[in-house]
Amino acid sequence: FVEMMGGKLEVESEYGKGSEFYFTIPQKIIDGRKAVDVKEEPRSNSENVLNFTAPGAKIMIADDNEMNRKVALGLLAPLKIQMDTAENGKQALEMILKNRYDLIFMDHMMPVMDGIEAVTYLRKIDEEYCRKVPVIALTANAVVEARKKFLEAGMNDFVAKPIDLKDICAKIRQWLPEEYIMENVQGSNENVEEQNKTGAKNSINETEKVKGIGTQNNSEELPIIQGLDIQEGIKNSGTKELFFSLLGDFYKLIDMKSTKMEKCLADGMIRDYTIEVHALKNTARMIGAMELSKWCYELEMAGNGNEVEKLTKETPGMLQLYRSYKEILKPYAKLQNEEKKQVSKEEIIEDLQKLRDAIDTFDLDMADEIMKRLEEYQFPEEMEPLLEELRAYVADVAMEEIMTTAENMINMLEKQ
Repeated sequence: FVEMMGGKLEVESEYGKGSEFYFTIPQKIIDGRKAVDVKEEPRSNSENVLNFTAPGAKIMIADDNEMNRKVALGLLAPLKIQMDTAENGKQALEMILKNRYDLIFMDHMMPVMDGIEAVTYLRKIDEEYCRKVPVIALTANAVVEARKKFLEAGMNDFVAKPIDLKDICAKIRQWLPEEYIMENVQGSNENVEEQNKTGAKNSINETEKVKGIGTQNNSEELPIIQGLDIQEGIKNSGTKELFFSLLGDFYKLIDMKSTKMEKCLADGMIRDYTIEVHALKNTARMIGAMELSKWCYELEMAGNGNEVEKLTKETPGMLQLYRSYKEILKPYAKLQNEEKKQVSKEEIIEDLQKLRDAIDTFDLDMADEIMKRLEEYQFPEEMEPLLEELRAYVADVAMEEIMTTAENMINMLEKQ
């Protein structure tokens, strides 16, 4: 190809040092305008890619999956960056225009408005900031065709999921303005990695106290959890601490997500079903549920191909496996609940009443805010099923069910 264009391919090589291959192609200059502005990626090596903080920078992480957001925030916390999160493209757009972030990470598959739609809309706004702010896709689909779609939509780069710490830090160094980067002169790449490892020992020790959970007799002292590849889960979560924290998060979503996938499939909402099974593929892999993740991948491909017959046939089996983790992960959810904030029943009742009022006045933003607050409270064990129901109803904006469940929870608390 080089020779056909009148060029020349050459090589310089020195034994023991390496080889350099290069080519030249003669080109005519039509005019003096730049063909394209290219921001070259700095060749940061693994020894210093983590050796910085950026406390003055503001970044946005848009991802509909709570576990993905939690992992990203946890991994990047040592960088001291100001971080906000959004749950869908529409919410992300509103926050971007209001807060003017320096860097945006955008998941490409989200409900309401996906990442590609959001960035396409952003780039069409006739304002320099909207045209130039760097946007990086968060994606489990890093094939060439997907990367082409991201670039065509106006995204600048991508980070593959599950997120690798060094990869995402390299992108931050590349795309943040240089004035935000503060080098850790006395530190090294171990600085961030070690901070991300701290606290894991406490999580493991607490886990060992759970009745019925054995531990392997090795230096890692990791528990044996049925159906999970612990080492793979820790690798995909980023740290041991995050891994054990995510087990409780995975547990609390099982009922809601299972019901939602069943409903989407029954109603013929294949795109929505595919978004849900795509998210489950990633979160299952994050905790080392590899068989479930593989099954979800196959169903995601079937959903993309609109293979309704295959989805109808195989989804029940996948959901049976998914729901089997309710019993397996229950002890970890209980531990997570015990670590939540202890408040009086009067405070919980007050927030439940505020939730009813918000729904009654169609103030959905307030309802979401109150639900997040309720999630931080420690509930009596017998009320956990009702909390799971309430969580699902708020996510689906099932207004009558929210009112009924909130009332039932208030009655239970008042009787205690």
